[in-house]
Amino acid sequence: MHAPPDSSNAKPDPIDPTPMSDRQRLAELIRASRRCVVFTGAGVSTESGIPDFRSPGGIWSRMKPIYFDEFVGSEARRREAWTRTFSGSRAGPGPGPTPAITPSPG
Repeated sequence: MHAPPDSSNAKPDPIDPTPMSDRQRLAELIRASRRCVVFTGAGVSTESGIPDFRSPGGIWSRMKPIYFDEFVGSEARRREAWTRTFSGSRAGPGPGPTPAITPSPG
């Protein structure tokens, strides 16, 4: 696993001696990569249509979370958790990429 680029180590382009910004360095790393995985927070997922848990209309307003102590202390809560897990219902908008995660051509 590679560490994130450090702006203090950014090397100037031999043609353009101006040091690359962190954003430019990140863009270059992504361009040079065969594969790229990005872990994001809730702001990106909700913008792409994936419901969050806490907002009105979110999953927790429709389905109370089952906390660990409830899960281990109650057979009924375990059955409910497993029913939710294997019910086939999805939290997301459906299959396929959303505009936020659609790869760019080239």
